Amino acid sequence: MKYAKELLWVLLPFAIGWGGLYFIPAPLLSQFIIVMFWFWVGRRFAGLNMSKIRSFALGNSVWGICLVIFIWQFLLESEAHRNTLLELISKYYMSSFYWLTHVLPSMVNTNLTTLTVTILSLIGYFLMLVVFTLGFSLGRHKHTPAS
Repeated sequence: MKYAKELLWVLLPFAIGWGGLYFIPAPLLSQFIIVMFWFWVGRRFAGLNMSKIRSFALGNSVWGICLVIFIWQFLLESEAHRNTLLELISKYYMSSFYWLTHVLPSMVNTNLTTLTVTILSLIGYFLMLVVFTLGFSLGRHKHTPAS
């Protein structure tokens, strides 16, 4: 597979999300490192030898699939009908941005409802896209020949 290494990079948020829920040595520092890593992944995908639209779509393919699963499981299904495996997959992927989207807001407002947590998770997905897109945009400019 030609882009196996790059696909591993976009799968890494699963491991970070799962591991981060159980072991976060320095939460704010870890969150900064994760954001910088995701920015770097965006830059790397901008430099792939394929069309920019394809490389952007490839870089966000797992993100998009997980977002669709998240919306399906948490907004369209009742709690009784959710699939636990799909629920965990969609949660773990965005959990790499957990501190930024859940812990900091809960320090300000301790009365977070289930709906609020769902919205914060969607914000986490949105932030992942923004960070990747910023890295991709800067990487694209770096790899674009001057006119």
